[in-house]
Amino acid sequence: MLLLLDANGALLLAAFGLLLICAEFCLPGWVVPGVTGGVCLICGAYRLSLLAAQPLPAAAIVLAISITIAAGYGWLPPALGWLALALLPWLCRALIPGAVHWFSACAAALAPAAAFLLLRVAARAVSNKTLLQ
Repeated sequence: MLLLLDANGALLLAAFGLLLICAEFCLPGWVVPGVTGGVCLICGAYRLSLLAAQPLPAAAIVLAISITIAAGYGWLPPALGWLALALLPWLCRALIPGAVHWFSACAAALAPAAAFLLLRVAARAVSNKTLLQ
């Protein structure tokens, strides 16, 4: 409960929930990551709404994460996903001015999206692997 009292904790909780939901998309059929991620994302988003977060940066964060996920699945170029990842810390700083610290914002914004993008690129590389005989 203490995690939800701070804007940084709420942002980290929402980011952790997003990472678990991305894990559910990568491993369909597993119920626990999706349910836990949904609960964490809802709790973090609820607390951010109570802290009077700005709606425009929140929408931009959702758009940047959506671009990163689309790049991870190969629907967009990977460079566009990395560009969206580079913008996420500044968007998190604009979400609640003065309440979100720089390191926490970077960790909350970059960790789930970067992990998802790297894992999807690695999965595509393994599936395209050829054996030289």
